[in-house]
Amino acid sequence: MQETADLTASSPQHVPRPRLLAIDGLRALAVVMVFSCHSWAASHSPHLEITIAGHRIWLGSMFGTFPAAVDLFMVLSGFCLFWPLCVQRGSVEKWSWREYARRRIHRIVPPYYVAIVVISLLYNALIFRRFLMHEPVVWAPLPSLWQYATHFLFIHTLFKDTWSGIQGAFWSLGLEAQFYVAFPFVVFAYRKFGILVAGGMIAISIVYRIIVGLVTLNSPGTDQFLPSIFFLGRWMEFAAGMISAWVVAKQVLAGSRYSAAYGLVGIVGALVLYVLAAYPVPGLWRIVPSRELLLAASFGLLTTALCASQTKIRLLFENRPVVWLGTISYSVYLIHQEAVYRISDHVRFSMHISNVDRMGLLLTLGFAVVVCLSFAFYTCFEKPFLNKRTEPVAREADIL
Repeated sequence: MQETADLTASSPQHVPRPRLLAIDGLRALAVVMVFSCHSWAASHSPHLEITIAGHRIWLGSMFGTFPAAVDLFMVLSGFCLFWPLCVQRGSVEKWSWREYARRRIHRIVPPYYVAIVVISLLYNALIFRRFLMHEPVVWAPLPSLWQYATHFLFIHTLFKDTWSGIQGAFWSLGLEAQFYVAFPFVVFAYRKFGILVAGGMIAISIVYRIIVGLVTLNSPGTDQFLPSIFFLGRWMEFAAGMISAWVVAKQVLAGSRYSAAYGLVGIVGALVLYVLAAYPVPGLWRIVPSRELLLAASFGLLTTALCASQTKIRLLFENRPVVWLGTISYSVYLIHQEAVYRISDHVRFSMHISNVDRMGLLLTLGFAVVVCLSFAFYTCFEKPFLNKRTEPVAREADIL
């Protein structure tokens, strides 16, 4: 990571933002996690276990925790949106919601719209070859106009019949859009209250989740899940990213890093919190969003340790291949789920191998295929819409 003495300058236009390669590395980690989870599910969740020192460890429980990658993306969104306001003096006063909205729409919307169209047509496109060969085919119905309308407007997570209507992974795009709409109000509050606003966001999020938990305690799973992916339900994770950005910026502006020992302790602590988040809370304690609180603390601590300490573990996240994967992570996220299931179906019908072998094939050859497709998608539909102005730091809130 390149840092210069000019970081302490008072004029924001002369303050270069250091490139935090670890942020792209964390995006790469998140996208590998979510890809692995969907590969495991597409293989019918095979029973995987290893034996270490006479103890059997069921790997399925590990893959079952990987949906937390979406929570990591939320923390990174909070970090990346808030980072410019922390690391450039005077940027808060000069922040423009109009410019912010223009950049967010220009950056996020076009690739997402293309992905909606591609995914809704993909199944029929793949079986078109059979049609040309006069083989019997079963055409899949296209999504309804209601599905398209809600997805194009980013409001699909507000309705039970649309939140996973085109592709399940798209629910997080609706949530991220809500974060974006709320962020200008966060900036205005930050001007008055400083970083205390992040604590207020966490408190509001906890209260909201407790109220929703009480109301939906005996409701079906979907009725419990949908209120939790309203932005207030996950604001604690976005706020954790903001706090991490604020802490890292203080170190950057001071021209120093925490020690390697601090970084190691932070990473170990993040892993412990991640493991604790995997255990469900019994009884009435379920109304407390313990999982999201623990993941917010875990990923916030991990981000801070990697970006603000001297730990050598940073090298795992800052090498060129990992950073490159993080750079195209948005495109990977947009198309990976449908691609994984189509590849899995092809393997199942053509190779007749076990679920374990199918998963192994998906995690190796399937991953390579998806990365290649994602890079092509990135080159054609994402890169042309990247902001032309130089972004020394990892791009603003490249979500999932």
